[in-house]
This record gives sequence, structure tokens and C-alpha cells, in this order.
Amino acid sequence: MPNPDPSSLLRFGFFEMDLQTAELRRAGRPVSLAPQPFKILTLLATHPGELITREEIQRQIWGDETFVDFDQGLNFAINKIRTALGDDADAPSYIETLPRRGYRFIAQVKCADAPSTSPLNATAPGPRAHPEADGITRRAITTLVDAVIQHRRASQRWAAVGLGALGLAVLLILVLRFNPAGLRNRVLHLHSAGPIQSLAVLPFENLSSSKEQDYAADQLTGALIASLAKMMPGSLRVVSRTAVMPYHRAGKPLPQIARELNVDAVVEGTAARSAGRIRTTVQLRLAPDGRYLWGQAYERDLRDIEELEEDVARDLAAQIKARNRETGGR
Repeated sequence: MPNPDPSSLLRFGFFEMDLQTAELRRAGRPVSLAPQPFKILTLLATHPGELITREEIQRQIWGDETFVDFDQGLNFAINKIRTALGDDADAPSYIETLPRRGYRFIAQVKCADAPSTSPLNATAPGPRAHPEADGITRRAITTLVDAVIQHRRASQRWAAVGLGALGLAVLLILVLRFNPAGLRNRVLHLHSAGPIQSLAVLPFENLSSSKEQDYAADQLTGALIASLAKMMPGSLRVVSRTAVMPYHRAGKPLPQIARELNVDAVVEGTAARSAGRIRTTVQLRLAPDGRYLWGQAYERDLRDIEELEEDVARDLAAQIKARNRETGGR
């Protein structure tokens, strides 16, 4: 595959990627995305419409690093990207999965320093329309035609009102047809601004080369659930370990998991054990849109794993309490 020569700024949907600073922004606001998922997103977005095989991703992103479980790491990274973009694996607007082959970026990508690309000569397919978008469009067009006829018969006093309603209807049609996920995310954003009163700690991902180290990740998950429930009794409902275990490597988008567990926020984490030490990263995300709220990396000697568990739980509890104070919760 030839190396791309992209602009330093790529735009698609409501998003833009700054390749020089490795930043992802949505409507001008930064979106948290770890370095490795960002590299994968860059590879996909700079080759819109092309199949990027799993082997190509492994060669360009992982290189000769053999200690990483590639399949697990890639699936984890793709889920992170979909969460950041608010994308749905079953009805994607940005990243299409080709089972056992790879991925394809299906949104139209524009370079900031290049002229706008007309939909008639675009080389990459745009976001897929919402399943109901065609019907909505037909009904809306009929409504618009009737509105124009009525407008011609109306007095000048009502002309401004009619034109305003017409413009709003056209804007709604365009958003629904070309970026339904973006509209959905804006609506979900409004509903995710309240306090955190329920939480799910998803099973931590084991990033060690040996699957025998899964128990370390499971230990962190269970300890964090128990500690949070003990630290915030009555003010925070923490989903049990039994309820969250089915979501281990389930591959579901975070917003879907949050809906199924009926929680206000979700904690995700990774764990890697090597040379007598354990490293873990923890992220707190708001449901149902998966917005990043807080994250932290920790490293301890294996003999201090209980201290590590207490530190993570204490920091998470502090972040949740601070969030609830800001939003008027307890």
C-alpha cells in the first residue's frame, strides 16, 4: 500500500483530525483518544473507501512487537475509536467491519487545505443514510413543496415565519440523511449531563502476552467494584461483578452496554503484568454517549497490588463526587 501524503487536518462528519498534534476534535471540542487507536484511525481515515486488512494494521501499528496479543489489542482499539466517534458497529457511519479481513473507513474525508469535494465526484462513500432517512426525505420534500405554494398565497407578514420554518426543515433533513449518528449524539449529550448515580466497572483487559495473566485483570475488576460500593454506600449503585462479566470481550459499543446495564457511567481499564510489576490504566466515561470524563495510569510492584486497588478506587470515587457536586447531585 503506498504511503499517503495527507493534509495535516482531516475532516469528516462533525469531526476533524489534526495529524501534527495527534488530536481528534468534534465540533471544535477535543475528544479523548489514546495514541494507538489514534494511529489506527489515521491509517483508516487517510485511505477512505479502501479495505485496510488486519495484517496491514498489524504491520504498520504494532510492527515487530510480539508481546502484545494483536487480536485482543486491535478489537480493543477499534472499540475505543467507535466510542470516540459515537459509531455503531451494526449500523456504522464511519468504520465498517469486514469480518476476518479488516476495516474500511466509509465516511467522506476532506483535507482542510483542499477545495470541498462535491458528492458527485467524491472518491470515498459518505456516511450511510439512516434506515428511515429516505422516507423522511420524501415526506419532507412534499411538505416543503406545499409550504412554498402556501407561502406564495400568504401575506408578507408571514413570509419570514414560513421561510424560517422551511430552513429548519431543510437543516433537519440534511442532518438526518447524512449524519444521523451525529444528531443522535447531540441528543444523547443533553441526557448525559446529570450526576452519576449508577456505575458499571467493565472487566479489565489483560494486555500481557500470556492469557494466564487474566486473573490479574479480573482481580482488579472485582476489587474496584467492591471498594467503590463500600466507599459510596447509598449514593452510588455499582453493578455487580456477575452482571458485568458477560461483557468481557463482547465487542459491543459502550453506549449499548450502558443502556443494557442501565447505568449513568462506565469504567474501562487495562492491566499488564511483567517483571514483577503491574501496570493499569483506568477511564471513566459517561453514558449513554461514552464521553470521556477522567483517566489515569498507575504502576506498582506486584507486592503492592492492594495499595494499587485502593488508590484507583479512591481516585474514581473522588472524580464521581466532584462530578455530582458540579451537576447538583449528592
